[in-house]
Amino acid sequence: MLALSQAFAFMIIPPAAAAQAECDCKDIKALQAELRNATRLQQAFRNKIPELRKMGKAESTIALKQFAEGEARRGLEPVPGYNGPSEVDYHPWGRDLYDPTGTKHSAQKLCSMSSSAAATLDAAVAASACPGIGRALRAHEAVHLIFCVTIGFFPYEEMHAADRAQEEVEAYAAQIKVLREILDSLKPKCKSYRASGRTADLVYSGVICDLEQPFTVSGSIINYKFNFTPSSPTSGTVNISAAGMMVTGAGGGTYNIEGADTDKPRIAITASVVGHSPVGSRTGSGTVYIDLTPLETNECDQNNR
Repeated sequence: MLALSQAFAFMIIPPAAAAQAECDCKDIKALQAELRNATRLQQAFRNKIPELRKMGKAESTIALKQFAEGEARRGLEPVPGYNGPSEVDYHPWGRDLYDPTGTKHSAQKLCSMSSSAAATLDAAVAASACPGIGRALRAHEAVHLIFCVTIGFFPYEEMHAADRAQEEVEAYAAQIKVLREILDSLKPKCKSYRASGRTADLVYSGVICDLEQPFTVSGSIINYKFNFTPSSPTSGTVNISAAGMMVTGAGGGTYNIEGADTDKPRIAITASVVGHSPVGSRTGSGTVYIDLTPLETNECDQNNR
């Protein structure tokens, strides 16, 4: 027999959804935005609990509703590509009955999401960048449903708002867990980046198939080559050469990958270069930056590595 949580997880996650392709490297930005928003909301509800605890039940219920619809959502960032419902609210089916106290329906039925709430959840899942994000949303709502069934519909409806806020904290924990597991699973696969950016008139370009293996980025003007040798996934040394238009250059230094766990990583190069031309030589040094964006093409398939 399935455990209660497994049974309701099955009820909330349709078999068809489980069979869909999972999230991929192109979905990392959306996954990271979803994770940051869920983490921010979880902390907002956690911080609200002590204040709600000081209020009576009726007052706290009103305060929590106002908070959830307003202050809690301040600072949330837009999720790339998402145009679905702005929020999904758990609304149990039993709440809409004319006389819920006289019903003979089971707790499972009373606690199941109402048709409108379920439709909103389905719309949010359908609009998500990838199925894994939808699975995280369903995991969040499953916490509400399971908790309602566990304690019973009527005790659930009588909960103090501080306890409801704590329930939200736990629901976001379930959502965050799924999102983090997906991102962690993508890390070994999503090592490919496109390098771009510029320093003055020098424009950078290149494809990096693995930051843990030697890679090269090109620079414009006099055919610059930045040859990187990693000593770790986020640092190493760089050798710089250039030749063109009767000018040559050579030098090197070190580099670090900044923001490796964000959606805007970049290479920070600290180096010096000596340039030679018919009119003399010149040395330049300092720090320059090359932007990295996840590669969404097949340029780094196994045959090209």
